[in-house]
Amino acid sequence: MAKDERKRQKALAKKKKREIQVRKEANKVRNPTPQDLAKAMQRGSWYACYEIGEESGLHNIICVRNSPMGPVGCAFLVDRYCLGVKNVQVMKSVDLARLTDYVKDRDGRTVTPAYALKLITFAVEEAGKIGFAPHRSTAMMLPIFFDVDVSECTDNFEFGLNGKPTYIAGPYESEIQQMEILATLTKLGGTNFTYSASLTGEQIGRLGTMGDYDFLDDDDDDDDFDDGFDDTLESDDDSNANNTIDSTAKVIETKVKP
Repeated sequence: MAKDERKRQKALAKKKKREIQVRKEANKVRNPTPQDLAKAMQRGSWYACYEIGEESGLHNIICVRNSPMGPVGCAFLVDRYCLGVKNVQVMKSVDLARLTDYVKDRDGRTVTPAYALKLITFAVEEAGKIGFAPHRSTAMMLPIFFDVDVSECTDNFEFGLNGKPTYIAGPYESEIQQMEILATLTKLGGTNFTYSASLTGEQIGRLGTMGDYDFLDDDDDDDDFDDGFDDTLESDDDSNANNTIDSTAKVIETKVKP
């Protein structure tokens, strides 16, 4: 009798374990983490890459791949003049028709994945040379380019403006953040960088605001994503910044063909 009870309890425990696993998998589909979305993007084909902005040195690069979860996107805010990759946002439930309209309304254009990857890695490397780490999610999202040959892009990019790093204060950067950025630039020497006032409202509107994309499905929850342009400085700890640069460099080395 005791033996039968043990068998019954064992079977119940096994059933409960299966039920928990099923619930976990279902929850992952309903509420995927950025890591889940990054992995999902690597399991599908490319849909498109878009670029919005550029004339101000800021590029909003939006990459979309098909996935088992449907179209999934990732946006990189790239500051080619100074700070490198300022922000990264992963997006689920992308409405492709609305995305096309979004890009068109902001005079954006379609670019190749190779162009997107070359610009992102170029900005990370150049900004790192003057002391700025990329956004903390950069290393996590670069593997979405695992099948991209960067040598297919023949475009060349210039870092800075007129040969100098040029910091244009962002609309969401506090005075403290601006002072910290300027303190880093000051180490280059007073005449070796340029500081400019913030972007105009028209330029901000054209770039679009991360966390406020209107091409996501209505049932999407923005709380799942990083929001705003204000994550430029991730930590006061220099070791964290160096770790981010190092991990990004490793992804670049292992995932990008020379």
